[in-house]
Amino acid sequence: MKRMSLKQGVLFFYICDGIFLLLLLIAFLPFTQKNKAPSVPTALLNPNYRADVFAITISDAEASITLKKKNNVWIGMSTASNGNYVWPADIQNVENAIDSAVQIMQVQVKTEKVSSWKSLEVDDGQATSVTFYDENRNVLSHIFFGLKDSLSQKICFRTWTKSTVYEGMTSMESFLNTDESFWADPFLCPQCITGYDRMSSESLLRRGQIQNIAPRDGLPIDFNLKKDLENGGYIKYAIYRKDKEYIVIPTLMPGPAASEKDAELFGTINYRYSISSVTLEKLLEEL
Repeated sequence: MKRMSLKQGVLFFYICDGIFLLLLLIAFLPFTQKNKAPSVPTALLNPNYRADVFAITISDAEASITLKKKNNVWIGMSTASNGNYVWPADIQNVENAIDSAVQIMQVQVKTEKVSSWKSLEVDDGQATSVTFYDENRNVLSHIFFGLKDSLSQKICFRTWTKSTVYEGMTSMESFLNTDESFWADPFLCPQCITGYDRMSSESLLRRGQIQNIAPRDGLPIDFNLKKDLENGGYIKYAIYRKDKEYIVIPTLMPGPAASEKDAELFGTINYRYSISSVTLEKLLEEL
């Protein structure tokens, strides 16, 4: 019998080893699949409730944002200012957040144990929660979001009615934000008073960060400006210099076609934000 060479022997060994590993993989694959949590379709908010959403709160350990729909206008406030300031909300962000909540997604059960809430960061003290309300302040959905897996990009969450913790990928994660500047209308001429079409807005100048500060009593105004709008309304800007930026306090006055309720609503809007010297120059050019 012809004897195998050393090279042939090594090759034969690797082939046998590969076959053995393949057989092991095939043997354990059904067991692995059997123990893998089944995927189930769900939504964070019942799609049938989409049109019923009139208020949203987003809360974490640092702050809480409240968004409310009044007269088809979305306004917002934050615990960062103790609710003293009310700003027009970014309608696109609000609508996109609701769309994300009603989107059907595939999730797996992570655990059924309440004792696991803390380690998965879905307990009351660590989670970022999102609550949707209807016009009568009835809770439509209340979700607690926690730990995110850096590899799978899946986030753990639980609902307010069950102890079960689920895991899945959701675009709602982009809206787990309690920063006022993220939720407030980004324009110097808010869309609530000019119309909800960004491309046809009368001004696309953008504000800086929302500021929860008030100028000290007696501080003179550096610029007192007024911008007339095509709908007959106008915006007044009280502008104060602060270091290398400017603090703007806008006053919104709707046009004559606005209802009495709209006029009252705009009267409650009270907020301020920063702008750069470049933005101020462009605003002056528009007036």
